[in-house]
Amino acid sequence: MAALIGCISAVNSLCWTNVTFSSNGRASDNAANLRFDQVWIAQIALQSLKFFKEAADGSLSEATRTAIGAFQSEIGRPPTGTINDELLRRMLDAVGGPRQLAGIIKREQLSSLEQQLVGAKPTRLFYTALNALPPEKPQQYFKSLREKELRVALTTYIMSRGATCTTPSPSVSTVSENIWIVVCNDVTYNVVFNEGGYSMITGGGLTIIK
Repeated sequence: MAALIGCISAVNSLCWTNVTFSSNGRASDNAANLRFDQVWIAQIALQSLKFFKEAADGSLSEATRTAIGAFQSEIGRPPTGTINDELLRRMLDAVGGPRQLAGIIKREQLSSLEQQLVGAKPTRLFYTALNALPPEKPQQYFKSLREKELRVALTTYIMSRGATCTTPSPSVSTVSENIWIVVCNDVTYNVVFNEGGYSMITGGGLTIIK
């Protein structure tokens, strides 16, 4: 967890750990670290999306499985309660991209970790790792995607906020840097991003602000 938080805070994007060592010098292999990383990052994303209320610990607990299943149901997937690369990608779509989630981790997790490491030499690494890269806005993330991935990403984004849509939307377009149009079945949604990181979704008699 410390390695992930330090790396993510430094690069303002997501990281993966390869090999980690416990206090007795034993190494965890790549597969074990990947499982931890996927679950921990998913827990942070699910916290941001209000599906998970526990502390993120990298453990695929019953509460974590329930939260994953709830997210899957929200975006029209069978609620298996399991995590994989593709579903993690959809969670990143739902929060507005990897750098958006990295900003959340940097803001909410780094200070807590620093408090835990008070008096320990590694604490200095976290201070020197920080940089001044600005956080990426969700609309910048969506703008960076190619059309096919963009349709899946924006569909996931609006469905995770309660809108009804097919996966993927047959059509998405941009009106301006902050306004997107997503066509779903017979409903056309307007997605408006504001400077505070929130969005307003309107269409089909719905107005969703999150």
